[in-house]
Amino acid sequence: MRNLVELIKLYKEVIGVKILLLITCLTILPPILEGLSTTFILPLLHGIEADNPANNFFRKVFFTIGFEFNLLNVLIAMVATVSTGAILLIIQSAVTAKALNDLSVKLRRKLIKETFNLNYQTAAGFSHGYLNHTIVNEANSVIFSFQLMATLAISLLYALVYTMIPMFINPLLVGLMMILGVLLLPVLQYINKKAKDYSKLSSQKYSTIQSLLIQALTNFKYLKATNKNIELESHINNESQKLGEVQYKQKLLASISKYGFEPFVILIVSALVYFFVEIKGQSLIECGFLLFLLNRSIRSVLGMQQNLQKLYNSWGSIDIIKNYLLELKLNKEDVNIDKVKFSPGEIKLECVSFSYGEKEVIRSLSLTIKENTTVAFVGESGSGKSTLVNLILGLLKPSSGSISLNKTSYSDLNLKRLRENVGYITQENVIFNDTFKNNISLWSCCEEKDLRKLEEVSKKAQLYDFIANSENKFDEVLGENGVALSGGQRQRVSIARELYKSPSILVCDESTSALDTATEKEIQKNIDEMKGDCTIILIAHRLSTVKNADQIHVLKEGKIIESGTYEELLLNGEEFKRMVELQS
Repeated sequence: MRNLVELIKLYKEVIGVKILLLITCLTILPPILEGLSTTFILPLLHGIEADNPANNFFRKVFFTIGFEFNLLNVLIAMVATVSTGAILLIIQSAVTAKALNDLSVKLRRKLIKETFNLNYQTAAGFSHGYLNHTIVNEANSVIFSFQLMATLAISLLYALVYTMIPMFINPLLVGLMMILGVLLLPVLQYINKKAKDYSKLSSQKYSTIQSLLIQALTNFKYLKATNKNIELESHINNESQKLGEVQYKQKLLASISKYGFEPFVILIVSALVYFFVEIKGQSLIECGFLLFLLNRSIRSVLGMQQNLQKLYNSWGSIDIIKNYLLELKLNKEDVNIDKVKFSPGEIKLECVSFSYGEKEVIRSLSLTIKENTTVAFVGESGSGKSTLVNLILGLLKPSSGSISLNKTSYSDLNLKRLRENVGYITQENVIFNDTFKNNISLWSCCEEKDLRKLEEVSKKAQLYDFIANSENKFDEVLGENGVALSGGQRQRVSIARELYKSPSILVCDESTSALDTATEKEIQKNIDEMKGDCTIILIAHRLSTVKNADQIHVLKEGKIIESGTYEELLLNGEEFKRMVELQS
């Protein structure tokens, strides 16, 4: 019950309390109306003129509302209640369908938005397979569970209505039926518990397989070239086999719920018919009618059980979504949305340290990057260059020390506005399965001036000639991860995207690493032409790309050990000089 309450809270949070209340009202009324229309059969069975509790009750009701209690009015009342109930069910179905659509849109929107609101360090710890499976597949199961809940509520109400009517006429019959039905409860509880357990296990297996498949497809070229796909295929097959075993058990439980209780129900009904007709001497017609209603009630209960089991089959997904939303909430990044807006200026780090767990990566580092200057960070792999840039971008928070922009501490700065003014060219090229135009402009190119700018930055990124010679020009689709492009072309697309943004701060993290020497020089020339227009931060292994930097900082074990211009370091910097000699 506690889990169902939590599930309803989740629905309320996503689609709103008003829609839930409307669906509840529309769900309650049709079963009541159908039950009322069914009771009109009693006067027809006994005869309108018969003197019995049911007819006496209806006479009072009809007299109160100003109608004569006769056959025509009873039939009209029956048709009216059935028709009204049918109309309400149609409206309820339409409202539920609209709520399902809203739940689907809003839940995914919420999951995607909150995922991007995660702090960077937590987000980096999630596997892509887990995130993809959660946002797509598990969300689908939660949406489906909403429909199950609506159906479950209707079945419950029909069961209550078809129990209350016989209870009013023959309490002993209903009491015996309920006592015999209680014998099924332990079996139902066991089935539901197993269904919930299998659902959680199934969700875990799905997530594992999804993660393995994404990794396999991402690394397809390597696996194909080295024939290592055999081992991975075997691993995926083993997980699939385990998933298949869980799914078999889920389907077996579903079959027992659907068909296994039928013989027991028939046995109970037959025993009660014999007892009340042969032993108690009651009317076969009246007893048969009451048992017909009770049979409808039992079937509604069994329908509830089947829907409840389906709901429990979705419980693993519900738990995953619920826990994921909680994790998103607990690890939400504080971007200081209501604090100081972005204003260009010098970036200052004072005694900044940062640790991944117990490993200290940046050690009491102090640094000033003046506005519109070009600064380069060089050093061996693991020296802390990328971590330092992540700190400057506000993706990571220092373990100690402070960072400020234009004399405003990052703790008082609106970090979203800061990042809107950052261009970031990484060594891992970000390419979407879309056109050149949308990859460069990120779907913001819609006016003539935007198209002119698109051509301009493509030329600066040494990409325009390739685009002009392609079949669809800027509307050419690049394929998944830019499969239609070479490594150098993918990097040029990434560079063009950041140039299109016209950032105040441009970060180039090994931005020309995949380019040939001639193209690298051309692009480096274009980046150098931006000197003085924005703050440029370079991370490089190729020291030839930082010759024109205003300041070069050599990092080692998280500390700046040497600083100066290229010529100054070549003359006085021992570590820098050693690095240059190794590359010459």
